[in-house]
Amino acid sequence: DTNGVNTAVTVTKSAGANISGLNLYKDRLILRYETGSLSNSDLAACDKDTGAVCADTNDLFFTSESNTLTLDANKELHIWTGMTYDPNGAIITQGTGDLHVDDSATCYLDTTATSIANDALVDGGATLNIQADTSLAGNLTTSGTSVSVNYTNTPTLTMSGTSKAIGGGTTPSITFYNLIISGTITMSSATTTNNDLTVNGTMSGSASVTTTVNGTIAGSGIINMTGGKVEQRVSAPENFGTTSGINDWIFYQLQFSNSSTDSAYTVTAQNGTGTFTISNVLYIGSDADSYITALDAGNRTWILSGIGTPLVISGTKGFLIENTSTFNYTGDGATTIKAETYYNLQAGNATTQTAGRTYTLGGNTTVSNVLTVGPSSGTNTQTLDASSYTITLSATSTPFVINTYGSFTPSTSTVSYTGAGATNAASATYYILDIGATSNATSVTYTAQGNVGANNQVTIQSGGSFSNGVSWTQQTAGAQWVARERHSSLNYGGKMWVIGGHTTTSVNDVWYSTNGTSWTQQTAAASWVRRHDQTSLVFKEQMWVIGGYSDAVGNKNDVWRSLDGISWFQAVASAQWSARNAHVSLVYDNKMWLMGGDALTNDVWYSSDGITWTQATVGAQWTGRNTFSGAS
Repeated sequence: DTNGVNTAVTVTKSAGANISGLNLYKDRLILRYETGSLSNSDLAACDKDTGAVCADTNDLFFTSESNTLTLDANKELHIWTGMTYDPNGAIITQGTGDLHVDDSATCYLDTTATSIANDALVDGGATLNIQADTSLAGNLTTSGTSVSVNYTNTPTLTMSGTSKAIGGGTTPSITFYNLIISGTITMSSATTTNNDLTVNGTMSGSASVTTTVNGTIAGSGIINMTGGKVEQRVSAPENFGTTSGINDWIFYQLQFSNSSTDSAYTVTAQNGTGTFTISNVLYIGSDADSYITALDAGNRTWILSGIGTPLVISGTKGFLIENTSTFNYTGDGATTIKAETYYNLQAGNATTQTAGRTYTLGGNTTVSNVLTVGPSSGTNTQTLDASSYTITLSATSTPFVINTYGSFTPSTSTVSYTGAGATNAASATYYILDIGATSNATSVTYTAQGNVGANNQVTIQSGGSFSNGVSWTQQTAGAQWVARERHSSLNYGGKMWVIGGHTTTSVNDVWYSTNGTSWTQQTAAASWVRRHDQTSLVFKEQMWVIGGYSDAVGNKNDVWRSLDGISWFQAVASAQWSARNAHVSLVYDNKMWLMGGDALTNDVWYSSDGITWTQATVGAQWTGRNTFSGAS
């Protein structure tokens, strides 16, 4: 120019003397080449301070020193259409300076010090490849079609801007390794983060897109996703949730799934204090996966504000570990409560409903701490309808609370109080009220908190029902299953079950009976290898087979589960405890326990999900033993 005012710069490399068709755009450094390629070292020969090639360096607004390209404030770095820029160094823009990758161009961010002060713009057919840690203070805007934002190595992209967004255009492909959101970012397009997502600022979004994270989702910030789905799709044990602070996280749809082809994995909710609200559906596991996803709900409160069926747990590939969590169903419409084992379960404990709503049990449900119905204040009464199912309340003190604006409809259900200590029975009308004691106590005191009525029957037990052990009745002289030894058996779903064992060799058939006389073969060959001296138990409303000995392969330390005795799913192929047989397994304190067995061991292990086992002791006070019994 003629007045010394910097307006536009284009840098190119050419083998010829004359070039036609060069473009200049105000406040932009345009990079292109007619031959070869451009890097930061090339630009060092033509920058504003030490450039040796350019005749007038005073009008240039960038420096390239020590492989770092630095633009003056408010200047855009523009990669020309169809060109590739591999800087082999850092890029720094300042003020409102953007990085613009034009149509069908490619730009590599390959050094940790790269910092974009404003937007990164990636146009149709263009590629932005992040190879090293990069900070971006503006939008990551994709436009047009066939756009790719991807990564090489293990870089972290940190987005720090306020009221910024990721995405745009027509179905761009946006993939990160690590993504840190320290600003306020809207998710406008589908993204995949192949490692960790950390939210220390605010992540929001209303678009119908999927945000996929294959590692941990954590941070101290806010998530407010009022549309779309967030899916944590893991291939190793991962964490979920705020690590500190009181911020709540809100999702429209939230799914936990497992991409592994060789093992089940657990996602564990971290011990922050904010709530998780899912306004549509919370999914645990996916039927299409090869292995189970377990969600350890931690100590957190999960608010399910969707109507219909807001909690979906894959019958074959999903598992809920209730820990000390609270699940509160608050949908503003007819809602089905998933049949599960909960620690705290709340039905309609909110004042957000526009009218009185009914929350209906979807199956037999166990609450190991407190079941709460309705809010203590408000204007609308919320109702729990138990339908025809059994509610098992296993805590002592006051395990059933019906608040001022709560109502209980028993229909044809059974409410069973099984706590092993002094217990208050809620003032309500029951259909069948079962007041009993577990094997932990032979007598329990129950106190009615008000009027208690039963539409059908009241059963009061004292430590269970016992025969005299003298008079025995033979149900059948020969059951339908082949005579055997060292099998396992259990009581599940109103049926007696016989599982595996040894005839002339190990077997893996499964049989059941409702009367002990007539037996039905549920499967001739379960998915687990033939075995005997295994253990079986009922946990989380499922049957489990644990370890044992197979004539074909020897001792096993695998764990299997089934809802029906036909379809069996492997929780873990090789548990942390050594392969064994003739051990003891039992359920206690909402955990499965394994003790001793095989080579006269006396170690003790426990698990909340059948996947991860923790050693309680390497050597209990009792001597090592096998072929013994235990009770809870």
